[in-house]
Amino acid sequence: MVASGVRLAFGLFQKIYPTKDLSSTSAEEIAALGKRYAKWQIIILPFFFVFIAATGLAWFCLFCFVGRIAAGSHEPSRLVLVPGPIFWALPSMFLGIISSAVPTHYLMKAMLGERRYEEYTLWCDLQAGFDGWKAFRVLSFLVVCASGLAVAAGLFTWIVFRDDRIEVKRPWSWNAYSYPYGRVTAVARVNRFRAPNGNMVSRSHQVIRFDDGWIWNTDEIIDRRDEKREEAIAALVSERSGRPIQHIDLIDDLKP
Repeated sequence: MVASGVRLAFGLFQKIYPTKDLSSTSAEEIAALGKRYAKWQIIILPFFFVFIAATGLAWFCLFCFVGRIAAGSHEPSRLVLVPGPIFWALPSMFLGIISSAVPTHYLMKAMLGERRYEEYTLWCDLQAGFDGWKAFRVLSFLVVCASGLAVAAGLFTWIVFRDDRIEVKRPWSWNAYSYPYGRVTAVARVNRFRAPNGNMVSRSHQVIRFDDGWIWNTDEIIDRRDEKREEAIAALVSERSGRPIQHIDLIDDLKP
């Protein structure tokens, strides 16, 4: 599927951004450029991966820092759940790939010089069959937009347990919802759940059901597993709501 997607993208870029000098460059000239610059693609590759790791790590640290600030804005509270490092890793990875093009560009230009770098860029475009920089701008725009939406969703998604209520902000919703503990109808520890493909997965998690029928579970916040924190959530909600903690196998076993 990935290979098919890459071929489709290359074909689309070849139609939208064709290489201008393709018709005026002979096969012999392309072969000569290949002999001259093919090795440079191998030389720059390790640097490219280093730049991906460095810029991706920088984005990751930034998002984690901003996420901690956002979590701190909910104080005072008993417990706060927000997206954690696993969530921030995904946009950081894609932004790292895009950002790494900048240092890679300047390093290659410094190693080859202005004129030879232009020849190298032309050879790369001839190999791909489209204008690489124009295609890169389109991909960068799409990645930045998608990553921006993911980051915004992460920063504005939370569940806060206060002394008198639970505040929930769901992704893509404008307003946070407030549930006094009196609206809790059930609290339970569930041992297993059914995956979308129908398989049963053995992984314990805590669930809370409210009087409007909505059921929240501790898997909804993407974060590192912390069983002690999950047990503390169930204990807090049970104490405040007066509902005993049920120990069940599946969510279907939840009692009223």
